[in-house]
Amino acid sequence: MPPQAPAAGDAGGSEASPPRAPLPPPLIVQYRGQFGDNHVVGRFERLDANRWLETNHESNPGRDDVLSFEDKGRKGGVIEMLDDTRAMWIRIDLNTRRIFWSTNGKKSWNYIYNITSAK
Repeated sequence: MPPQAPAAGDAGGSEASPPRAPLPPPLIVQYRGQFGDNHVVGRFERLDANRWLETNHESNPGRDDVLSFEDKGRKGGVIEMLDDTRAMWIRIDLNTRRIFWSTNGKKSWNYIYNITSAK
């Protein structure tokens, strides 16, 4: 008996990987804040399940930064992430619409930005 041809849409023996579940929101968190006379606008963008990218623009001296963070957990509308290269923790609190930072292992948090949108 001759072998049967694979059915239409069948890859012929290779199993298709299951579809990836969409990432939970938010995927983009935009913010603005002030350092003395320096106005800052920026955003955190979720790249995948574990990585975030922050981009921001400072009005004086007209500097743009791009920083990478690893997602360390979520609980009740709060997202925590870490930039290991600077030992910098970020806490995005969607409940209060504020962003905080810590460099002492999360012993204390310092307010830095207001969230303008999260989607």
